[in-house]
Parts: sequence; structure tokens; C-alpha cells
Amino acid sequence: MDERIKYRLTGAVVAVSLAIIFLPMLFDGAGVPDIPFEVDLPAPPVSAVDPLPERSEEAWAFVDEVDHLRERFDRSPALIGQPEHRAIGLDEASSGADAEGVPLAWSVQLASFLREDNAVGLRDQLQQDGYSAYLVRIRDGEALRTQVAVGPRVSREEVRALRQELLDRYELEGLIVRFHVAVR
Repeated sequence: MDERIKYRLTGAVVAVSLAIIFLPMLFDGAGVPDIPFEVDLPAPPVSAVDPLPERSEEAWAFVDEVDHLRERFDRSPALIGQPEHRAIGLDEASSGADAEGVPLAWSVQLASFLREDNAVGLRDQLQQDGYSAYLVRIRDGEALRTQVAVGPRVSREEVRALRQELLDRYELEGLIVRFHVAVR
């Protein structure tokens, strides 16, 4: 008998044997039987902490105030703990103190970036060149912008001279902005 015929007969016998074994499982309606098993879980630990008491009206008022402040912060242009910038005219830049007695200070805002790594690169370059540069993160709608500024300076003459120096050196026309830490 030829070898090829032997291999074909052997394959046919194996295929028929597998069909005899597995086809009844598929077509008897029961399918493969499920094997039941049980898991014995320990009881949950008993808490030694008393449940939270009901909130008083004062607590609810505090929660409402926090929510109000959070909404106000989300709409705010400046982020808490960051210097806040407001562009001013050169004639507005003057020495003195504001209504709370805090000394007025001014910075030169050089650029505003959507990508923070660009802002960090410019800040690092300015710092390498000896300027006191810093970043300010502001919320612009849904976007978060990063501004690069140099300063602060107290006198009007100093901030004007700094602005001109930065224009000459980097060809960046900066804005004179009011410097103060936002506390909202």
C-alpha cells in the first residue's frame, strides 16, 4: 500500500473519532456541563470608627462656599499661588503702594505659550543670561497658557529700561505688567 494512502486513512480515522466524541456534546442541547464551585469568603471586618454624623447647616454652608470658590477659581485667569499679570500703559507704571499698602511692583511679560516646554526653554535661557525670569500659568478658557516674565522691579524707570534691554537683546517686545501674587 502506498504511503500517501496510509497517511490519508490515518487522518480520516482520527477526524471521525474526534467527531464521534465532540459532536454529541454540541448537539444534545446541554452543551459542556458547568462545574460548580463555591468560595468561602470571611466576614467583613467590623469598623471601630463611628459613622459620620449628619452635617449641620454650618457644614453645608462651608461646602457651598468651597464650591463657589472652586467655580470662581476655574473662571479666573490666574491660578492660585502664581503671580498675576495685568497689562498696563507706561504712564500707569509708577512707584508707591496699592490700597492695601503692598508695594507696587512691575515685570516685563515677554511671551505666552500653549506648550509649557517652550516657556521653560525661554525662561531657562533668560536665567542663564542673568535675568530673574519666572513662569506664570493662566487659564484661557479650557486651555492652560504659560507666560514668561522678567522682574519684578519697583520703579517705573527700571522696568522701562529692562523692557528696552530685552527688546534690544532678544528682539521680543514685552508688555509691562503689574506683579502681585494672586490670593483668591
